[in-house]
Amino acid sequence: MATAKRGQLRRGESQAALNDEQVEEFKSAFDMFDEAQQGFLTKSDVQSVFNKYGVRIDSKQMDELWKEGDPHGSGQITFPQFVSMMARKMKQTDSQADLLEAFRVFDPYGDNFIDEKEISEALLHTGDKLNKDELHEMLSICAIDGRVDYSTFVKEIYANK
Repeated sequence: MATAKRGQLRRGESQAALNDEQVEEFKSAFDMFDEAQQGFLTKSDVQSVFNKYGVRIDSKQMDELWKEGDPHGSGQITFPQFVSMMARKMKQTDSQADLLEAFRVFDPYGDNFIDEKEISEALLHTGDKLNKDELHEMLSICAIDGRVDYSTFVKEIYANK
């Protein structure tokens, strides 16, 4: 029955294909947070483990994290919700790495900076083109002295998701 339930979690809840090993790792992590073995997590459970391991998170970050894991506002995160949240985080990390790799094509020195004119030209005229307002917004976030810090830009994009 547990295997059938895990298969259901992989396909139904997470919207990403997770293998049994990943589901087991998530279960171990969930159990670490669920110290009282209630079968669900509360904000205080999560905060307690964060404090125990020296993870510093402010209340705004905690509220954002909690909202993602508890979208219905029940005050609890169940294992299926936890798996779903973690699978989304894994997918986001993969997407972030892909975007960084795309920017590296324009970074001949490998220093996380791209010439502002070169990247502007590429973003305005190739692929998924940006309009001038979008380009200006991007440059306001990460351009310094005619150079674009693309790692900062990518982090900013994913911080707001």
